[in-house]
Amino acid sequence: MVTTTQAVTDTITNTTTAATTTDTDITSQPTKKTGTTQAPTKAPTKAPTKKPTKATTIPTAKPTTKPTQGPTVKTGFQTGIEQEVLKLVNEYRAQKGLKKLAYDAGWKTEYADRLTKDIMCKKNVLQHGCSSPEVVCLQDADTSAKEIVQTFKDSPPHNAILLDEESLYFACSVYSDTSKDTAFVVIIFHRWWTFEEVPKVSKESIDTWFDNGGHY
Repeated sequence: MVTTTQAVTDTITNTTTAATTTDTDITSQPTKKTGTTQAPTKAPTKAPTKKPTKATTIPTAKPTTKPTQGPTVKTGFQTGIEQEVLKLVNEYRAQKGLKKLAYDAGWKTEYADRLTKDIMCKKNVLQHGCSSPEVVCLQDADTSAKEIVQTFKDSPPHNAILLDEESLYFACSVYSDTSKDTAFVVIIFHRWWTFEEVPKVSKESIDTWFDNGGHY
């Protein structure tokens, strides 16, 4: 906050001019009554006094405090962002002449969501799961779909997975935790099966991995 004060002070000058007239002896012709007459003295003239000017103070601007900007999302899965991420990935693949991938809800709820919430967020770490190919990252809690996809595109190994020619299915999970101001992100790709088609033994293996906190 900057306070600027400007004061203006006038110096009051009182000037007194006194006009003094010299006494003059006037000699007149003899008359019945002879005497000396003194010329009248002119009353001193006082110079007008200028009234002092009040000091002018420039008002001080009140400081403006900007409210602290926190995350604009609530803790939980960001469904809208997830859908936008998948849309952007397919648009990116189409630009490269690759087929679009089919969304699979099973891979989201049974795998991707468990990885972001139960493993990454709970442990507050960046961690891959037990299936591949997949891409994971950490972002700000109020991240956008464009930021997420751009993060993967800027990394050659992750970009290669986005453009994998053999992938058929994919799913995305974005879990934001406002207390950590972090979004935990995973995109899972699969070359052969929907999650429902995954062999039972493989599903059991996935369950064991998650039940053990992210390891076998």
